Amino acid sequence: MDIGCYAVHWLRTIAGEEPTVLSARATEGPRGIDLTMEAELEFPSGWRAFVDCSMVDPEASLPGSVSLRLEGSDGVLEVINPLAPQLGNRISARLADGTEVDESLEVGTTYRYQLESFVRQINGEEEPITGGTDAIGNMAVLDAVYSAAGLPIRR
Repeated sequence: MDIGCYAVHWLRTIAGEEPTVLSARATEGPRGIDLTMEAELEFPSGWRAFVDCSMVDPEASLPGSVSLRLEGSDGVLEVINPLAPQLGNRISARLADGTEVDESLEVGTTYRYQLESFVRQINGEEEPITGGTDAIGNMAVLDAVYSAAGLPIRR
């Protein structure tokens, strides 16, 4: 429910539809904390996604680092560390037509951008990007992942 919530949200946003959880596996730590989680999701349009999250992976390039990798018939897109890009990041793409992109960006923390957006919303200068319905949809998928992994859903 920590790192995995972002991955599930990215996939739901990209797909524009709600997935079904096909399978899930977790490693549970103290007090019911999910240390690792793997899940296979299927979307109504037919594409499948795999979520693999760990809070204890000794091979992660950065503590808590996260990546998003999308593979399809038109190519591969990989985004390294979208949650904490100020600690190092990379966006790379290899398209079927041979086009390649490989860049890192000088950026601030994601919290800074969230706070700036929140202030603009309070000032009536911007509409929220997501809302309560989206958050409820994300939690419904996370609850289904927990159930498929055999973990209790905690409220």
